[in-house]
Amino acid sequence: ISRYYSDDCAVDALDGTSNTGQVVIDGTRAMLASFPDRSLLCDNIVVGHWPDGVAYSSHRLTSPMTHLGDHPFAAATGKKVIISNIADCVVEDGRIVREWLVRDQLSLERQLELPSDMASRGIKERWTEQHRGWLASEHSEVCSGIAKPHEESRDSAQLAARAFAGRWLEACWGGDDDSRNTVFAPYATLYRSPIERYHGRSGITAHYARWQSLLGDRKYTLDHCCAQPTGNGGEDIAVRWRVAGTLAQDFEGASASGQPVLILGVTHLRRHAGRVTAEWTVFDQLAVLAQVI
Repeated sequence: ISRYYSDDCAVDALDGTSNTGQVVIDGTRAMLASFPDRSLLCDNIVVGHWPDGVAYSSHRLTSPMTHLGDHPFAAATGKKVIISNIADCVVEDGRIVREWLVRDQLSLERQLELPSDMASRGIKERWTEQHRGWLASEHSEVCSGIAKPHEESRDSAQLAARAFAGRWLEACWGGDDDSRNTVFAPYATLYRSPIERYHGRSGITAHYARWQSLLGDRKYTLDHCCAQPTGNGGEDIAVRWRVAGTLAQDFEGASASGQPVLILGVTHLRRHAGRVTAEWTVFDQLAVLAQVI
């Protein structure tokens, strides 16, 4: 980690933010203490190139592992689990200088059969004032429609992918049925986690309709997009995005009372013949719950 992360690497995640590579080391050691046999299986990497040799990479990982050590919220259970995460990284001179990390902690707690409210309260108790300020600032930015600035490629293929990603975001979070029909293939599959998936336009529509109903006054921004060909006539598109709103319905035991909610998400899309055939979307539902519990 010291070799591949800069000493002052900033990492944004919904459950906590940091500004040093040491925090990455500490987090990795803590995870290995609970899951010492954890494997990191690379499902895909989508890479975008910025000027001056800087690279942007979006890494999608699956981690099978066994709960052999005490977890922050429970003693070792011996259960075998599988989780996914995506890390978006800015790489300069062979070192990560900026990272956005998304993970599916709620699916982990469900596999361990732990109460989600207990785990979310544990997350909230660890929040620093810096992180609380970050949540408020990000929420305000999204509600104001401010996308994160980045070195956007002027390559025509990348610009076309970004335009498509904008249509996808509108189809999912804007509630536009016509957009979903043009964006998704009829047989598309949405993978929300290794234990949660939705098949076909109707299944995908139902999933996003639930989140649309949960978040009132929602706004969303497309913060980064990069794409690469799959080699068989298709295209992989990595999209980093944010959604902000207020809790309009009860969620995982938390009562709706208009609390502000921020979601930081990353999605990998596989597109063939102009439409999404597979989508992998990761965001931290447990950290969402921590915001409203």
